[in-house]
Amino acid sequence: MCVAPDQRLKALEDLVYALKVMLENAKVVYWIDSGTLLGQYRARELVPWDYNADFGVTTRGMQYLRTTDKSKMEVPKGAVPARFVDTKFGFYANLFEFQEFEGLFKDDVRAARFGDEEDNVVGNGLFVEKLIGPEASEEWHRCMHCPEVYEDGEDSKTKSSSTALTKKRFRVPRDWIFPLRTCKLELFEVMCPAQSVPYLMFIFGNRFLTPELWD
Repeated sequence: MCVAPDQRLKALEDLVYALKVMLENAKVVYWIDSGTLLGQYRARELVPWDYNADFGVTTRGMQYLRTTDKSKMEVPKGAVPARFVDTKFGFYANLFEFQEFEGLFKDDVRAARFGDEEDNVVGNGLFVEKLIGPEASEEWHRCMHCPEVYEDGEDSKTKSSSTALTKKRFRVPRDWIFPLRTCKLELFEVMCPAQSVPYLMFIFGNRFLTPELWD
């Protein structure tokens, strides 16, 4: 089915609004994530060339959503745990389950200054211990600062020769997300992470405000 750009954006906007209403009515903690958060921060709208939406939910929220369906469904390791689908055009919203972890995180993400090179940006090196993030997945292959994750018997050389997308682990300080805040997206309000700037820089790099077409 061929869909005009304005149709696609309207369908995505309706999809995001419907999902936000459903989650809020169910009292499930959520926030917009990844490319959807990027569009909100740049212009308070969806990214014009995006074809899906991204939401984060806590493990508790995901468990609640799973209890609404009596059937048992096994989710393959590394797969997106849930998707909210527009049945007319097939567009969808990813729902990433964020789990809490204890560990060290070097906070070396900061905004670019004029003349900075992406690879040479270094911050203050603050370490924190309360982390949160989804399971390692190929869905995070664009994440600039996410470490790559290899399967048993796999290394960077064998991975580079593969046609599969790179699996990466996205974990950030818990206080980058909580407490959540309301933010405007299109004509309605949604929930956003507490600190959108370092969050987006971690995913898209320190020049995340510069539009770039995605594959």
